[in-house]
Amino acid sequence: MAPWTVGSALDAVEMMDNGWNYNREHLRISQRSHRVIINGGDQPNVGAVGAAVGITSERTGLPHIKSLYKLGNTVASPRRK
Repeated sequence: MAPWTVGSALDAVEMMDNGWNYNREHLRISQRSHRVIINGGDQPNVGAVGAAVGITSERTGLPHIKSLYKLGNTVASPRRK
């Protein structure tokens, strides 16, 4: 009844998606990264409760995958002062 009073999981997912997208240009040339927004909501003007973003990486070795995982956690974490 009052969507302006609650947070939306979709807002957080969109910020994560944008943050990862800005990092994609800095990946190795052979690196591929793809994203999909999962459960972004089913009605306009209703906060999505269980939204998520799925990120996949391919064509890389385990050490690089670990560094990408760390980068993804950094992008997803709020900055603390």
